[in-house]
Amino acid sequence: MKKCTSILVLLLTAALSAKALAADDSVTIPEADPVHKVEFSFGKSIITFSNGETAEYGNDYKALFINGSLIQSDVKTVNNYTLVPIRKLVETLGGSVEWIESTQTVIIHKDNLTIEMVIGSNNVTVDGVIKTTAVAPNLYDDYTYLPIRFVSETFGATVDYATGEYDTVNNVFINYPIVQGIQGNVIVDQFDINALAKSETDAVEAIKSLMNTSFTGFKTYYTSDHAGDYTNIFNLIQTNIDNTSVIAMVSRYYLLESAGLFLYDKYTGSIYSIGSSKNANWVRKYSPGQAENYQIFIDGYIELPS
Repeated sequence: MKKCTSILVLLLTAALSAKALAADDSVTIPEADPVHKVEFSFGKSIITFSNGETAEYGNDYKALFINGSLIQSDVKTVNNYTLVPIRKLVETLGGSVEWIESTQTVIIHKDNLTIEMVIGSNNVTVDGVIKTTAVAPNLYDDYTYLPIRFVSETFGATVDYATGEYDTVNNVFINYPIVQGIQGNVIVDQFDINALAKSETDAVEAIKSLMNTSFTGFKTYYTSDHAGDYTNIFNLIQTNIDNTSVIAMVSRYYLLESAGLFLYDKYTGSIYSIGSSKNANWVRKYSPGQAENYQIFIDGYIELPS
């Protein structure tokens, strides 16, 4: 009897230990912040960030997204290579930066890796090993810029670029009109491989549920102020909601087509709507109770009387 009891205790202890280990191994990815609005006017891109701050850039602006968040910074293109502000990139990825003024040296630390760069030099030291970069780090407007692909990939992060064409998948965050010839988004990602991600099915069901709730509210909201028969339009919207599907993966997001375009964060379940007009586009966090989100239905399906 004692032997059986001992075995039972051992099994229970192992089960509880496994459960505790599984809980300890769970990884939470922080919320991202892709929210913004871009207005195009007379050769300028005026960006309003989620905190309400605005910044003005030329039409050669490249948007930098790190781990799904829009970073308020400038991106340089030098000899067809992309350079970004060192602190913005490294600190957002969880590293630290030292600056030695006397030798114009940048020292980067992250995950037991050390990278040393000297302004103007193509020779870079990675953990004591000398490597060569295609383009040297440099100073622009008193900020240190470094080659994004070399540093990111040394850290194990991935780097992706939009094509510069008017393409929904590649320019999903900031979708520039083709006439401006914008080169598009720069996307850097590094996520914990142990993080639990939601599935495409989760994304589809979440968008359908949200849209059905929002659409119910919209029909009441809209028809109370506008006379007319909207049966055909409403049927079309409902059909598009019913046919919601994932059309791409971009960074940490599923891109879904429904009664509009949406981003679904596979780590947090947050939902963002994508909108555009002739002179602007935006990404907005979406919730069904906000009347401003009804604009999706108006922009996409209903031509308001002048």
